Amino acid sequence: MQPAPTPIPFRRPLARGHLTAVPLSDTEWRVSDDRLAADDGRSVIGFVTRTHGVYEVVEFGDPVRFFLEATLEAALRHLAETMPTDQEAVVTELASRRPRPIPHAV
Repeated sequence: MQPAPTPIPFRRPLARGHLTAVPLSDTEWRVSDDRLAADDGRSVIGFVTRTHGVYEVVEFGDPVRFFLEATLEAALRHLAETMPTDQEAVVTELASRRPRPIPHAV
């Protein structure tokens, strides 16, 4: 019989400017732009994973970019520096619109 797994302790999100890094595990964080609603998928700007002593960062965009940083703070700083500023950020209400029916599919 195997021992019961140790529960993951409660982890607090890290906030840096408009970024919030929510721990998903001991080694993974979801990074979001808090200028958008938490239930808006566009708010997620990347993921950070600690592996082999470095932090691998996936930054969503066009194109998706990958990079390595030595610390979690450096990874968050990099994401903060590359995300749009308040003046550049374009937020639309597209996520709240219902798609129009396709005539041939009705």
